[in-house]
Order: sequence, then C-alpha cells, then structure tokens
Amino acid sequence: MSALSMNKKRELEVFSKMLANTVWAFCLVAIIASCGGGTDNPTVTRFTIGGTVSGLAGSGLVLQNNAGDDLSISTDGAYAFATTVASGTAYAVTVKTQPIALSQTCTVSAGTGTVAAAAVSNVVVNCVTPPSRFAYVANYNDNDVSAYTIDATTGALTQITGSPFTAGTGPTSVAVDPSGKFAYAANATSNNVSAYTINATTGALTQITGSPFVAGTHPTSVAISR
Repeated sequence: MSALSMNKKRELEVFSKMLANTVWAFCLVAIIASCGGGTDNPTVTRFTIGGTVSGLAGSGLVLQNNAGDDLSISTDGAYAFATTVASGTAYAVTVKTQPIALSQTCTVSAGTGTVAAAAVSNVVVNCVTPPSRFAYVANYNDNDVSAYTIDATTGALTQITGSPFTAGTGPTSVAVDPSGKFAYAANATSNNVSAYTINATTGALTQITGSPFVAGTHPTSVAISR
C-alpha cells in the first residue's frame, strides 16, 4: 500500500470519529431537553395577596383566598395571606367568618383578579356595626321583660309579638351580649339570673335550658365582657 493511501485511510478514520462524537453530543442534548433539564425553562414567580381592613371592632373575622388559606384578623390595618400565588393565577378574597363579638358585617372590595407581575395589596375589607334593632326592659313588679323593635329612623318602639317574656321575681335590669344572640335579666327578689336566646329576626326571647341561674342575694345588674 502506498504512503498516499495510508494517509487517506488515517484521515478517513479521524473524520469518522469526529462525526460520531458530534452525533452523540446532539443526541445527548436532545435527551436532556426532553427530560426538562434545559436551562431555558422560565422560573415561576409568586406574589402575596393582601390589602387593608377598616372599621373592625368585633372579634372572629376570618378571610380566605381561593376558598382556603384561612387568615384570622383581629385589628384594623394591613394584612397578607401566608400562601403566595403564581403570576398569571386568579385570586378571590372572601369573608369566611363574620365578627361575632361585637357582631359586625364585613364586605370585600376589589377581592378578585389575576396576579400580574407584582404583589396584590389593594383588597379592602370594610366592617360596619349594624344599628340596634331591639330594646328590652325589666319590669320589676310584673316579673317579666318587655321586648321591642326599634325604628332605625325615629327611634320609636314597637312591642314584639309574645312580649312581655317571663323572668324571675323582681327583675331589675337586662343586658345583651355583644354578639346579639343572648340576653340576661337580673332577678333581685328570686336571687337568680334569667338567660334567653334572642331570635335574630323577630327579637323574641326564649329561655335557655337551665334558666334562671342561681346568683347571690339581691342581684340588680348584669355586665358582659366583650
């Protein structure tokens, strides 16, 4: 074999190896890309969802985002949910539980949308205290409690159906708990306290099981903590 033929053979072998290495490299890149190992996958950015609460005077307010991620709120001011939300994802802030002591109604403004490229901080929760609707009077000599609805405009009283409601002997005062669910009458002569549930619609009183409850001698008033 001539020296020229030997050189051609070596060149051909070198070229074949280079071609094989190149094909192998392309195949490896394709395999990595198909497994998601490429470096061009975008990073998912996440942002907080929040806003402000105003007018809150009661306790027990709980907010939710997207029907989860419960957030208890106890004071006015800024808030944010613990779980962040990915860019491009919808959010929906709602009230899960209204304040119960003092009883209030809280509403959400700007509570829905889609996360763009920044944290959401404009979801406003406003809480208001409904005006008083019922009034109760202890009748000492009649041993009962008169109940009325209150005209929110004029303040006039209209006796509730079933009023007056039986109390103990010699009731001297009535107190209503901050949630508006219960009423208590101090019975000075019978030395006990009558306890009632309040019908949220009519204001009518129904004695609680076990009522009246024993008190000391000659109770004259009831005080209820918020």
